[in-house]
Amino acid sequence: MRYEHLVQINDPARPDIRCLDRSHLWRGLMLRAARPELFDLTIDTTRVLEESESHQLREVCRGSSTATERVQLFPQEAIELTAGADTVFAGSVLTLRIEEPVPGALFVRFTYALRGSGVPEDDAERHALRQAYYYSDTFAPWRKMRRLSRTASPPHRQRHKAAPPATGSRAATREH
Repeated sequence: MRYEHLVQINDPARPDIRCLDRSHLWRGLMLRAARPELFDLTIDTTRVLEESESHQLREVCRGSSTATERVQLFPQEAIELTAGADTVFAGSVLTLRIEEPVPGALFVRFTYALRGSGVPEDDAERHALRQAYYYSDTFAPWRKMRRLSRTASPPHRQRHKAAPPATGSRAATREH
């Protein structure tokens, strides 16, 4: 199953929302990658197993379930998360790609390439899963990401529970 959607980050029609430049957006996405529990309320903890400048291997704990993920960084361009073999979505890939069609017009494209036994076969269940991803990415705490990307030093391994999601970004979707 493949699904993607586009989230508009800077909206000229919304002067009340602080615009981000590409480097601040990248810092925010890096924070989301390094500390996913700040942005996904279903994650209880993460534990880094291996790390370099360009990748991270980690365990993600949700309740009594633990799964591995590989995070690959493509600086200032994209982040790719690959589900480990120990999950029902084994081999699935989520890519977050920065798009800037004109200077300052920033978007993030979320592309899901789902594999494994966890991919629903029923159309209604697939639709529900796409809606959950859309909601999670579109109504993610972009305001929090804006604030933290401007003030935070590069993310490290502190673990905290996330605040409720904020709204304020626009999105478009496309299914494959």
